[in-house]
Amino acid sequence: MAATVQNYDFPEALFGNTCEAIIFNLPEEPPFSLTDAKLYLQLRKRPELNVAAEFSTENGEMEILSPFSFRFPAQIIEVTPDNYLYDILIVFGDGRRATYIGGKWVIGPAITRKKQ
Repeated sequence: MAATVQNYDFPEALFGNTCEAIIFNLPEEPPFSLTDAKLYLQLRKRPELNVAAEFSTENGEMEILSPFSFRFPAQIIEVTPDNYLYDILIVFGDGRRATYIGGKWVIGPAITRKKQ
């Protein structure tokens, strides 16, 4: 039986600005345990197009908080402004792969940019 993908649209972000942290919670049942899991979020303009950006637990841009919750931590967004689709692939410790969350993310241009 295929999993139902829950829709979550990220709040609009501006290029070069900080996107605040977003926490996702899974049902607290053993099949959903994130113990030893890896998470991947890819942005694409359309599913068949190239990846515009990838955030993951491997590159430190996503974090597992507990066996049943994870976070997209606050971070500066440096992705070309556009309208994107995304989903979050979970690769569980036992090798199962599932996508439960997906949606849209608009990244807009920032007019004022100041380098530190």
